[in-house]
Order: sequence, then C-alpha cells, then structure tokens
Amino acid sequence: MPDFDIVPEFWPSKINADGTHSQRILTAAGDNTLPIIFGIDVSGSMGRAADKIKQCVIDTMTLIENTPDITNTCTPLFCVMAVGDLDHDRRPLLITEFGDAATTTAALKRMEYEGGGGQNTHESYTLVWYYAYYHTAFECFRLGDVSTKGLIITLGDEPLNPTLNYKKLSELFVCQTTEQADIKTESLYTIVSQNFDVYHYGVDDPASSWQYYNKRIAQTWGLLLKDNYRPRTLQEDYTNQKLPQDLKTLITDIATHRSDHYVKMEPSCWWKNQNGDGTDGGPIWDEEMAAQLMEKDNED
Repeated sequence: MPDFDIVPEFWPSKINADGTHSQRILTAAGDNTLPIIFGIDVSGSMGRAADKIKQCVIDTMTLIENTPDITNTCTPLFCVMAVGDLDHDRRPLLITEFGDAATTTAALKRMEYEGGGGQNTHESYTLVWYYAYYHTAFECFRLGDVSTKGLIITLGDEPLNPTLNYKKLSELFVCQTTEQADIKTESLYTIVSQNFDVYHYGVDDPASSWQYYNKRIAQTWGLLLKDNYRPRTLQEDYTNQKLPQDLKTLITDIATHRSDHYVKMEPSCWWKNQNGDGTDGGPIWDEEMAAQLMEKDNED
C-alpha cells in the first residue's frame, strides 16, 4: 500500500476528515473549456530530463495563455500528472487539479516525485489515459452536446507499456475497481481517444534512457499513435524553447480547428464515475448535474 502521507495534495485519492480515502474526480467547468493534460515521466531513467520536461511544460502553459488564437477560441485549463511505474513505485501517479497556468505552475513546483521505476522496459504511461477517462468530469462533456475533445500529451523516454495491472490499480485508487483482468493498452486507447486527442513526445536527452530503447520506443508508440507519436531532442541546458513552441503549435492547431475535434456524447454517458458505494464504475449519467446544467441553459 502506498504511503499517502508523503504528498497527499497530489495523490489520485483524497484523504477525508475521518482519515479514510475516497476517489478524487478532477473537474473543469465551462462549456468552452479545452482540458489539457500533460503526463510527465518522472522515473529514475529520465534523470535530469524530468526537470527539463517540467520546465518545458511550465513554459508551454504560459505560451498558450498568451496566444490569442487559442484564448479567443476557448479557455485552456491545465492538469499535470507525474507518472512512474505502477508495478514497482510507491507513488506511480501524482496529479494537480485543473487550473490556469499560474495555479498549475505553482502546484507543479510544490510537487516532489519518487524518481523510481522498475526492471521492466517501460513506464506506466497509460495511467494518465486511465485517469483521464475514469476520473474526470468536464462540463463540456454532457448529454446531447457536440463538444470538443480534451487533449492528453505524455512525455517520456521509454517504450509504451502493454498493460495496467488491475490489482495495483485497486491499491492506487483505494477502491475495488470493476476490472477483473489487466487493462490492455490497445483497448484503453480505443475508449480514451473517443474523447481525448492523445499524443506522446519521446524524450531524447543524454540524461535519459532514450539511447537504449529508441527503436522500441518508435515501434510501440508509433504503431498505436501513428503521427501522434513525436520524438524530440532536448538541449543540454534548461533554456530549451523548441519543445514548448512545438507544443504551442500543436495546441493552437487543435484550438483553431475545433470542428475537426468534435465528439457527440452518448446519452448513457456523463463523465463522473464514482458510484454510491465508492467503487470505480466507469462513466455514468449524473442526474443532479444534468438538472443543474439544463437549468443553467434555460437561464442563458
């Protein structure tokens, strides 16, 4: 069982007043919101490259908020997830709440990560996908709406993990999940990509393990994501601006071509997944939230 007292602010479960744990559902309010999730590989193999990527993400968020082509079209809200190894780390996933660039940057600077990993040849990148799909609630994702997708961008130096261990997921989220078998990456990608544009940036840096895995990285990520897998080389210092500019260009393109990223929500789905007994039941329709939203529409 992970030590939840280390950094409770960033754990994917939350600590209640009575000392028990419950699911944390990340929310992003607003019909015109563009939820952007950055997943940073902070395992030991990344070395100093993890800090470089963290700074690149901070710079990217600032660039985005100062790009009128984006802000005139939508309201970007950011979440950063630090990802490690589900099978071996005590803290394989840390998360910030959704917020603007300043709020998310401040949270990211407070975040301390384990820097662990295991003896396997991958990290648990798809924890970001899993959390995004099952543990977020966006006002722009609602019954009958034609809404834009969210955006997931992971960054790391190892091959794509083939599965997520369902028993470890139960431990991580402090709940009994409905999964009875390991979650295959291909299956998870199929469902998460219905509501998120998914990208991965391979991190080529002397401090990382890229040189040992680059062929397998390209094979595993490229086979699944096709052109949405993008290898990038970092500079030696912390003044690298090429990656933030690349990310800004990607997000600008998505924000200014929103009609290409519309998703029609199915009537059975509302992106809030906590069942009454605290189990992880997947996306369900929330009647109370639906009533509030329809009342808000009538007022508008």
